[in-house]
Amino acid sequence: MKKSTMIGLGLGAVFLLLFADHASAAPSGGPPAPPPPPQPPTDPVYASSGGAVTTTQAQTMLKALGPAAGSSKMANLAVDGVWGPLSAAATQDFQTIKGISPIDGIMGPQTAATLVTTYQVFTQS
Repeated sequence: MKKSTMIGLGLGAVFLLLFADHASAAPSGGPPAPPPPPQPPTDPVYASSGGAVTTTQAQTMLKALGPAAGSSKMANLAVDGVWGPLSAAATQDFQTIKGISPIDGIMGPQTAATLVTTYQVFTQS
């Protein structure tokens, strides 16, 4: 292959890399389609002094403790692996019951450690 042919192929490949996205973005001539909405992370891990707690594990423990704690938010919590407003509300109830501050609905290290310990004591009794 001649040197000039190789350079031509190299520039063509660079052109394709640079402009291929633009060429395929709007085949009908209209504006490119918007990107899909971000999806919430499923089953993120929350650190605690007793180890890691996933969203599913935290939801399972909150739900199990709910009836005994008198919290309908905890008792009725769906275990779906997605941390949303209902998980945060159930966590706020748990933080209030256990005297954890701040009451923010976040499964931080103190809340996660207290949840694990409370659940272990509850399931052993």
